[in-house]
Amino acid sequence: MVDRLLTRGLVMGARSADDRHKKIVRLVDNTMNPDDVDPLSTAPHAIAARLTLSDAQIVAASCNKSWSPTTHPDEMVSAPMLA
Repeated sequence: MVDRLLTRGLVMGARSADDRHKKIVRLVDNTMNPDDVDPLSTAPHAIAARLTLSDAQIVAASCNKSWSPTTHPDEMVSAPMLA
């Protein structure tokens, strides 16, 4: 039953820090407005709500491009560590 609740996103599961055999299950609160938790997200959400579908796709493509790694890890130049 817990697996079905996890799959539907109704509960979250985590391992206990004290006992590796124990799992902690908590209900997910779907009624909470994310803007109440993070007021900094209010402005971006308001802007996104006004975008047309084609504009939203352009913004998403731009974000995905800028957030993707530009260099393969094996090709990265190692820089000296700051002390």
